[in-house]
Amino acid sequence: MAAPMQAYLFQNAAKLAGKQVAMIVSSYSSSIGGVVSDATRLLPDATFTTDALWINNSNRSRTASLLNEWLDNINFTQSSMNNEKITVTVGDRKFIATLKQNATAQAFRNMLPLTMPMSELNGNEKYYYLDSSLPTQASSPGTIHAGDIMLYGASCVVLFYDTFSTSYSYTPIGHIDNPAGLREALGTGGVTVAFERISTGIDRVAADTQAGSDGATYTIDGRRVAKPGHGIYIQNGKKIVR
Repeated sequence: MAAPMQAYLFQNAAKLAGKQVAMIVSSYSSSIGGVVSDATRLLPDATFTTDALWINNSNRSRTASLLNEWLDNINFTQSSMNNEKITVTVGDRKFIATLKQNATAQAFRNMLPLTMPMSELNGNEKYYYLDSSLPTQASSPGTIHAGDIMLYGASCVVLFYDTFSTSYSYTPIGHIDNPAGLREALGTGGVTVAFERISTGIDRVAADTQAGSDGATYTIDGRRVAKPGHGIYIQNGKKIVR
């Protein structure tokens, strides 16, 4: 990958955390494996939706048809809980967490953003009691992992910063993708923790649906454009290539 693009991805990695990324790579004939590896390394918290599209000297005359076929294989339809990411902010530290696909995580997600003054317990967790109850399906995980976000009972949100065995029962909400530095950020006493959803552009865009059905043209990330140039757009709920 060229140095300017590496620098761009490195500088914007936080903005792309939790976003879906689909790669189109062009080269004359050389392999794109190194480019793909660089992208996944520089964007550790992004989700790569499909294999990269490789445009090269031997297939460039079919670029338009290759793009359309490639786009048809990308699932733009998003379930509201499909690997959804949230941010967990402690002071000046921001962590990315992935929500579980269950009713508890769905209800928690719908309450966000939330700022919680969390209390310390046992040297391995912070907890906070919500004003209302969430759905539960508790079981004993056997092992708690640093970065786990759990529900104890029906209203106690617990953020664990250590890994240990347990016989207690919890309902899982999510897990911080990379908990390195979480213990240090949380400290040894009470701490304020903010949980927020991450915007992912157009919500629930799908080909052949009503998304963008007003006749206007939108970019893949949801921006309306009056005079679109060459590229991939959403128009009348369909993916188009100009």
